Amino acid sequence: MRHILVTGGLGFIGVRLLKHLSRNPDVFIHNIDNLSLGVTHFDTLVPADRRARIKTYIDDINNQDLVSAILRDNNIHQVYHLAAESHVDRSISGPRAFYESNVMGTLSMVEGCRNHIEQGGRDDFRFLHVSTDEVFGDLGPEDPPFSETSSYHPSSPYSASKAASDFIIKSSHRTFGFPAMVTNCSNNFGPGQNAEKLIPTIVNSLAKEHKIPIYGTGKNIRDWLFVDTHVAYLEAIMAAGSPGQSYLIGGDMELTNLDLVARIHKIFNQRRPDQAKAFEDIFEFVSDRKGHDRRYAIDTNRLKSHFPNVAKVNFNRALEETVDFHLANND
Repeated sequence: MRHILVTGGLGFIGVRLLKHLSRNPDVFIHNIDNLSLGVTHFDTLVPADRRARIKTYIDDINNQDLVSAILRDNNIHQVYHLAAESHVDRSISGPRAFYESNVMGTLSMVEGCRNHIEQGGRDDFRFLHVSTDEVFGDLGPEDPPFSETSSYHPSSPYSASKAASDFIIKSSHRTFGFPAMVTNCSNNFGPGQNAEKLIPTIVNSLAKEHKIPIYGTGKNIRDWLFVDTHVAYLEAIMAAGSPGQSYLIGGDMELTNLDLVARIHKIFNQRRPDQAKAFEDIFEFVSDRKGHDRRYAIDTNRLKSHFPNVAKVNFNRALEETVDFHLANND
């Protein structure tokens, strides 16, 4: 049995990663999560027969004694580090928690893992740090997409804390030879996402016949990445990525927020024709978010060339699956 450590495994991406990794019957997963946002549909999304091979520790990654004990007692050789505070609006109203989790928590993980490597002589140890494309700031309409050579220009307390955590990883590799890789992903979506996020907000507002709140003019552009495609890339990068490297993971699907609303509105009308309304009647513009990034986009050419065997889920099918899930599990 091969033992793996995941942090933040009860979050949205984390649960899908637990589901994905646990399909291998020879893998046992140790998961640390402090439940800062509750459990994101773990029992709904992870099959019952796999849950026996997932052990969750309700604790904080800043508890270095716990981290060290899990690493040592289970001879851990792989760590997927997803634990992070990730809601931009919350970071604007209360930045401190984001720095305590994303910066100090990442430092705690690195220090615990470095000690684990030194004590055990584990030459095959690998650490994957999951970050965001928001560390690069934003783009204009005609700017080329972000790439692995893009410079960092974080715009919010959240993205600044993630940028700092990226630099902890990169500097630890250069200074200590820490065998870590960084991934920066675009906007994830899929079944089970927290109700505060945009797509669940759109679906739930339509179901409850509330106006969908749209920041500013609705013309901000995001690149949408289906979460199952994301976790498949994470596994591939853990297996074959090069320590010290960064990998950008995108969905090749740039949409304005209004375009996204229109696509979901069309699916919703097909599912619930009795609640169908005209497009112009379903949303309202609200005051724009402070420091709101205009556009995110990712150049995925390097990713695809390094990991050509990772299958990408069709966007329209993935969006329909997501809408159906949130209609069935209305928050």
